[in-house]
Amino acid sequence: SPCAPLDEALRAAIHSRAQADHLRNTLAPALIELLASMVPALRKSDLHQDAPPRR
Repeated sequence: SPCAPLDEALRAAIHSRAQADHLRNTLAPALIELLASMVPALRKSDLHQDAPPRR
């Protein structure tokens, strides 16, 4: 049928959207945890850098 390519594209889009949602749901918490664990270390390294004194 003439709609076959469109159906295929739609199905692929829906599938990739589902994959994106799945990735977001699984990766986001891990990334947030990683960032949260990195932030204190980043703050400490900021303190140890020679920053010009503020007046």
